[in-house]
Amino acid sequence: MGKKRKRKFSSPASELNTSTPNDLQPAQSASGHTVNHSRLLFLVKWAPLIIILLGVLTFSRGMSGQFMSDDSQQITNNPLVQSMSNIGKLFSGSTYFDGVKLVGNYYRPLMTALWAILYSAFGANPVPFHVVQLALYLLTGVLVFWFFRFSFKPLLALSLALLFLVHPLNSQSVYSISALQDVLFMLFGMLAMWVLLRFDSRKSLIYVAALLFLSLLSKETGILFVFMSVIYLYLFDRQRTGRLALYVAAPLALYLALKAHAVGLGTHPQEGPIDSLGLWGRLATSPSIILFYLAAFVWPVGLASRYYWTYPSISITHFLLPLALDLIALGAVIYGAKVVKRNLPHGDYLTYWFFAAWLGLGLAIHSQVIPLDMTACTNWFIFPMIGVLGLIGEMVKVLTKHWPSWQRLGPAVLVILLCALSLGSFLRGFDWRDQETLASRDIAAAPAGNSAAYLTLSAENYKQADYLQAKKYAQNSIGIFPTYAAYNDLGYDLLKLGDYPGALDAFKQGLKLYPLEDTYVGIAEVTSLYGGYLTNSALLTDALKHYPHNSMIWIARAILDI
Repeated sequence: MGKKRKRKFSSPASELNTSTPNDLQPAQSASGHTVNHSRLLFLVKWAPLIIILLGVLTFSRGMSGQFMSDDSQQITNNPLVQSMSNIGKLFSGSTYFDGVKLVGNYYRPLMTALWAILYSAFGANPVPFHVVQLALYLLTGVLVFWFFRFSFKPLLALSLALLFLVHPLNSQSVYSISALQDVLFMLFGMLAMWVLLRFDSRKSLIYVAALLFLSLLSKETGILFVFMSVIYLYLFDRQRTGRLALYVAAPLALYLALKAHAVGLGTHPQEGPIDSLGLWGRLATSPSIILFYLAAFVWPVGLASRYYWTYPSISITHFLLPLALDLIALGAVIYGAKVVKRNLPHGDYLTYWFFAAWLGLGLAIHSQVIPLDMTACTNWFIFPMIGVLGLIGEMVKVLTKHWPSWQRLGPAVLVILLCALSLGSFLRGFDWRDQETLASRDIAAAPAGNSAAYLTLSAENYKQADYLQAKKYAQNSIGIFPTYAAYNDLGYDLLKLGDYPGALDAFKQGLKLYPLEDTYVGIAEVTSLYGGYLTNSALLTDALKHYPHNSMIWIARAILDI
């Protein structure tokens, strides 16, 4: 691939191509005592194995979890991902199957292609899906370690990588099969960054561009790695900036063309309260979103799988106070830059701002300037977390320089942190064992606003033939935020309870939001039990216009015409 880059990128740009850092050689501490790092050589040499073993121990509990939530429409009820022969079709659509075709607003063909391979090999068995996803996440953890090695000594780089690995905010990226997109885009993106830092040939930039393209095909958020690649070169190696832009241009244009053909270039899902708001309402909610992620990083307790709150109006509690705390955090980052500038080489100062940009971009893209289908989601912090950990790493350098005893205290603090975070992620695996447990946990974590969790409980109670309770949960979901899926479920609940007028009305309300095939099938069932000929004839005629292939609708039409 070209000449290997042996320097850490915290070194000044002019020194990037010089000698290998002697991180493992004995050094003089600030107190004058020799610090022998040879005892750490074993840990550093076997760092990938340490990462893998700790990851397996931490996430083993979640490997037996069921297919849940979005997995139904994306995998178990999606025939297009159940055969490798359909992989080509997966590049021309979104991820959800509506009974006829792939639908949705997001373009993640590498995720669905991998599902097709796994389903073809193992069928509807969730365990292989979990195992492969964990393996890819562990590989990402190893790449994070290699990436941090360009900025930090081996033990510090390993410590930061382990914190990334076991942090409960990232546990959903392992336990949720639908979150494979996050693991994939991080895997290819971190590999692209590693190649960019490790090699300096022209050919290596072709590999970087290809990996960035794969990251984008995994999830749209892969664009962040494109930005960070440019920022890195601007700060440390400007000679290659133009050439990288040249090599990235073609893959980026191809990606945009593929996405435009498959789902369009817009990303307005209109599936949650936050994306039903205008720009001002979303911006008014943004301070609380940023504060949520920062607070959850520090204290990752009581997590839900998804969040739907909105604060569209200005208030002290939900806007001014979060904004003030966010500004305090921003001030701390700026002050940290001054501390690094005073105490560390110029290369560390640039590195500090590199990680600050990483964190800032990661938070900005999830702050709802561009509307998303949820207000917040824990696995969305997987990218910004690299920025936070990088900033922490630079501050640890300062701390070690001025507080030599930290070299003895630091490992103890690290062990405590790793044990606590690893335990939190392990226990989180119990929440992901089945739909009902996860939904109940989500409601407990956000009782006033999780419409999706209530909808999940409605579906679970319907399966158990508890239609009255299913109806109550569907109504709770609609009361928080009405969706076509909630109206569809309510229609079937009322149909089972014999409330045919109510069922028909619920189905009609759902059709106003989206012409779901299952909703038309429900209407077909209602017409065989309730309503006049003219009304039912018009309903079935409309259903057949949308889904002429559906046999259930044709049977209902035949019964009506007898």
